[in-house]
Amino acid sequence: MATQEQKGSSPELTKIFEHGLLKITHWDEAIEIANDCKRFEKFLYWRDRAFIIAIYRIKKAALISIDDLVSNFNKRPEMLVKQVSQKDYIYNLEQLVNVGKQKRIVIS
Repeated sequence: MATQEQKGSSPELTKIFEHGLLKITHWDEAIEIANDCKRFEKFLYWRDRAFIIAIYRIKKAALISIDDLVSNFNKRPEMLVKQVSQKDYIYNLEQLVNVGKQKRIVIS
């Protein structure tokens, strides 16, 4: 996140960066989310922006632990496929979690 708030265009943010004025906020949270996403590294697209946002939203919703989500993924990694949006990733991950369940688990 930029010091000069995040309003402004990319050229403005580039200038902030080039002049050494970029300040990182929420560093610890960003590292934690990055580490959570890395746990899905068997998935080729674990670095996709939409996937990262999906993991962030699932984590914030706190309806399932990342440990449980990763465990379900590791059982059926082929079920997780590239999506175009975070909503689609959340739906895909929810389907993965609910395989064989009689009662649907909501994850976000």
